[in-house]
Amino acid sequence: AYERQFYPGATSVAENNIGH
Repeated sequence: AYERQFYPGATSVAENNIGH
């Protein structure tokens, strides 16, 4: 999730919460 936080469209809702 951390490396994908720059790509919100590629993250799930849960990962998006971690990234943002």
